Amino acid sequence: MPPESPQAPTVNQLFADRYRIEARIHGRHPTRYRAHDHAVGEVVTLEIREQLGDHELEQFRGQARLARRVTHRNVARTYDIGEHRGRRYLTTEHVEGVSLREWRDERPGPVEVIDVALQIAAGLAAMHAAGVGHRGLELDRILIETGGRVVITDFADACSLADAEPGVDLDALGRMVGELLTGSPITAAELETSTELPPALLEPLRGCLASDPARRYSSASELSAALARARAQLQPEPGSNPTHPSARSWPLDTHPTPRTVARAKALAVLPFRYRGPADDSFVADALLDELTDVLAMTRGLKVSGSGATSRFADVGDRDPRVLGAELGVDVVVDGSIQLLGKRLRIAARLLDVHTGFQLWSERFDGELADVFELQDKLGQRIAEALRVELELIGHDGLADPEALESYLRARQAKLRWRLRGPDGAVAHYRRVLERAPDFRPAIAGYSLALIRAWFMPPERHEQHIDWPSATAAAVERAMIEAPDFPETRIAAASWSVQSGDYRAAAEHLGEALRIAPTCALAHEYLGRLQTEAGQPEKGLRHLSLAIELDPQLEWCHADIARYRALQGDMLGYREHMDLLLARTERLHVAAHLYEMRVGAWTRDLELIRRALAQIDANSPDTGVQIMRGYGPPLLSPHDPDALASFHEQASAGIENSRLRTLMFQMWAEHTAYWSDRERTLAHLEAATDLVLVDLTWLDRCPLFEFVRAEPRFVELRARVRARAEAIWSSD
Repeated sequence: MPPESPQAPTVNQLFADRYRIEARIHGRHPTRYRAHDHAVGEVVTLEIREQLGDHELEQFRGQARLARRVTHRNVARTYDIGEHRGRRYLTTEHVEGVSLREWRDERPGPVEVIDVALQIAAGLAAMHAAGVGHRGLELDRILIETGGRVVITDFADACSLADAEPGVDLDALGRMVGELLTGSPITAAELETSTELPPALLEPLRGCLASDPARRYSSASELSAALARARAQLQPEPGSNPTHPSARSWPLDTHPTPRTVARAKALAVLPFRYRGPADDSFVADALLDELTDVLAMTRGLKVSGSGATSRFADVGDRDPRVLGAELGVDVVVDGSIQLLGKRLRIAARLLDVHTGFQLWSERFDGELADVFELQDKLGQRIAEALRVELELIGHDGLADPEALESYLRARQAKLRWRLRGPDGAVAHYRRVLERAPDFRPAIAGYSLALIRAWFMPPERHEQHIDWPSATAAAVERAMIEAPDFPETRIAAASWSVQSGDYRAAAEHLGEALRIAPTCALAHEYLGRLQTEAGQPEKGLRHLSLAIELDPQLEWCHADIARYRALQGDMLGYREHMDLLLARTERLHVAAHLYEMRVGAWTRDLELIRRALAQIDANSPDTGVQIMRGYGPPLLSPHDPDALASFHEQASAGIENSRLRTLMFQMWAEHTAYWSDRERTLAHLEAATDLVLVDLTWLDRCPLFEFVRAEPRFVELRARVRARAEAIWSSD
């Protein structure tokens, strides 16, 4: 076989019969590429090295071996090292985000910089604990992911700590913090004379940069503690932005101060008991680290480090009352891991240290195919389930048993989208707030339940409610009294959409993820917005993560399926739609509406008929009849007047801007199906005049091909594009 050409790989080329090149990664290393790993179905960073000498090859292998020791969410993971036709290659986790150098140009504030530095320090602590020094920390080698995760990358200069001191990395981190705040690297001498650095940061920076080794921090943990003290002295500045770059420029209109602030509850994660082959016992340590790290990023929780709890790994009798007193925490997380073959079963439980009672328990299943997947996916899913359950104890709970029962009923009803009526979430939340008016989880949940209920078409028999006024009041109250709840921010995002302020909506979703990085609902909302408004790849990742964190968010499959259909990928569409239809009961009708819509896009009459047959023609539910009404006009001879009458009747009484926009989108599909140029353009213009931001649908729906050259279409498309681009712009 002839040797491979020395030319650089090109886009779409298959490298090593496994990695499909997607793009070249621009930067200091010209031989790095974003590639799709067909063996595992994931995107990776592929680094290719040419013609390495013996010394260079050994160095390359050594760096890979060192990097593979480290498993931490703030350190890019190293996957595979290999050789293909004389070329050496390395694959690592692909991090989609911006470098700290790019982020620096957005002039972050001190609190934001400290938040980023704390994540870097956590990553360094994990590296140093594994005996690895980075030795090459700089702004270009640190990335901030869309969801806010900060990641140390590029181990080209890594070495064993036997050959270097951690102080090299801490010095580099101190210099970066100074550069982020002042615009240029800072030395120990400049530190003392700088007028741009807040006094609170002088102590941690001195500990990094001091010329006297005796005055420097000896570990990343020491630096983290100093940074945490500095952060406590600083308050977020008016107009400051969330940590992650995609949300950095989404300013909040207000930064309200909560009327009551709950004491942060202290929590400890105990090492999970392991049953299985000794060679795989590392999974227990990996899960302990992941749960501790993710929960520690959740606002309102004070989480003991894994070092403080690892000593209990071999303790047989784990009395939570004894451990709680020793650790100084309010609750502990305990559990077990059972490994059968490559199948994992994890049982997790939450225990009150004062009574010893079990507050919550759940089982989770997974595969041990990849320890990194275990950490990232299963660990985050457990953390998210814990976060939701910790709402009650984390915000002083409810002493009133009737209010507590109503709160639990409200939460379940909201999850099932049972929102209106005497047994709906809105009514249950009202009962909670009547008995416990200051219970902040209910204040936050009520705002989200109201805005969801407003999105649903009104029932004819239903008592009239001024949904806009009620929702506005609830969201305003939640932003004042419970702004540190993800649900409040999601409700505020939905409210912003009503006026077409998608930038503010994205800002609130970014803040929700800053409050709780594992908030599945925030990932779902942000993913949907990105998929519609010009950032589909990011959106698909958020949607996939949302359903991994919370499998009950089944509609994420519909969002992914819809995008696949609009891209002409009908196999991908079918895969996700079949998953949705197999799992859902509550979204049964909405799923079949999607089937009918895709049937219209592709002019597949049989798909329309099958979907229509699955929807009850005699249902008394107004929403069901509106959704079912989409199908018959596509299967009957075209009657433009009858169709216009149906559209008018179905839209009557709908005040919610987002819902009205969606209806005009469906009506545009109806008339485009019958090539009615004038009505199609009129419906599209009506949707655009409201809050249409769905650029993906506007550009890719095949029904609109016959009007795309029309000046009216070109003009409205430009308006929608400008609306979408304004969300993510840095201006």
